[in-house]
Amino acid sequence: MKPEIAVLVSSYQRPFHLERVLASLRCQRGVEGRFEIVVTDDGSEDETADVVEQFARRVSIPVRMTTHAHDGFQLSRCRNEGVVASSADYLLFLDGDCLVPPDHLWQHFRLRRPDQVMAGYCCLLD
Repeated sequence: MKPEIAVLVSSYQRPFHLERVLASLRCQRGVEGRFEIVVTDDGSEDETADVVEQFARRVSIPVRMTTHAHDGFQLSRCRNEGVVASSADYLLFLDGDCLVPPDHLWQHFRLRRPDQVMAGYCCLLD
């Protein structure tokens, strides 16, 4: 079954943060089987790929990763590659250091409307 939402998580050289972001996505309630995760990496040369691979083995959520050689900050390129790798019609872009509450995706399902864009902002924590 085709996922309804693709969560595109941008990341670079922060596997510790990425592990926590992925854990917060694993804890989403009310959306089982309705979303996929695409980690859009900007050429990390650390254990980022291992973090994604290990996470993908532990969950029933479809998980993919895109990456390319790092050549300066290329967030747009990362996101574009993630869009190509995704299969959902609804895209949710998430930075690789943003944790989401357990109802985050459910709220997106509830509030989405055809031909509309939603934007939000995060709460910065110490």
